[in-house]
Amino acid sequence: RLVGSEMCIRDRSQGDYEVAIKAYQAIALEEPENRFPIFEIAKIQQDHLRDVDAAIKTFENSLEETEWPENDAAAIMFRLQHIYLESKEDEEHAKAILENIMERFPETRHSANAHHRLNEINQIG
Repeated sequence: RLVGSEMCIRDRSQGDYEVAIKAYQAIALEEPENRFPIFEIAKIQQDHLRDVDAAIKTFENSLEETEWPENDAAAIMFRLQHIYLESKEDEEHAKAILENIMERFPETRHSANAHHRLNEINQIG
């Protein structure tokens, strides 16, 4: 009998992505402090279902609905800015997220990483 993430991985490997998403959603409800299911849902939406907007919505809803610890919130925000920059080609939105990271987590490695990434984007653009 498979449980939790084992079931999700099995369902995903069989190509039944909607079932895997539902299983990850159940895990997210059972373990609200665990960011892993959120990342997996968004990954399935973006990579397998080719629904970038759904992946963005998953991350944005998660940030609005959950009081994530600093490291988790920053990880979600960095992933979100990456999707906006790479998949949506929305440089302005990606920059705004990086600026938000710097404001939300001043004097942290997250702020420093966001500042560095912002400089990279500005040099490329």
